[in-house]
Amino acid sequence: MLKNKKSKKINKLKAFTLVEVLVSLFLFITIAGILTQIYISTIRSERIAYVLLRDENIIRNELESLARDIRMGRDFHTLDDDTSLNYRTYYDNNWKRISYRFNAESFKIEKSVNEFDFETISLDYKQVIPDNIKVDMLNFFINKDMKEQPSITITLTVSSEVYGKPYVTKLQTTVTPRMLDF
Repeated sequence: MLKNKKSKKINKLKAFTLVEVLVSLFLFITIAGILTQIYISTIRSERIAYVLLRDENIIRNELESLARDIRMGRDFHTLDDDTSLNYRTYYDNNWKRISYRFNAESFKIEKSVNEFDFETISLDYKQVIPDNIKVDMLNFFINKDMKEQPSITITLTVSSEVYGKPYVTKLQTTVTPRMLDF
């Protein structure tokens, strides 16, 4: 008989009440909800950072290519309110006429190369920036002093859209040609 009373007491002590179960369930759901929101926010931020980094790398590579062409160029001229730059450059044992321009209709940077006649500008422009990147502004400024080597300043505003929100990046660089052009 004594054993029976003890076993009932032990069983009673091991059980949870309905209130305890509901409180623990509420705490579990609340913590799980908070952790889910943190996870979703982290994934979203990572996606935004990835897209911006990718677009920045694309623009940086294109600016480096443009700067490399400018370093080997001479006879620089701007056209169309400083949104176009053309010049002669020497590579592959030939002089070539290169022209970069901002296309305001497609919001892209375009490049043309005339390999046969370095005196005239080719009208065969090719887009150098992918479609997912929108160029808002591109300007070229030639800083030419009669006593110093000219330098070309490039200003560029690019916007990338992630989750419907535009992110704007403004860049500026100045390049000095290696060939003396006084």
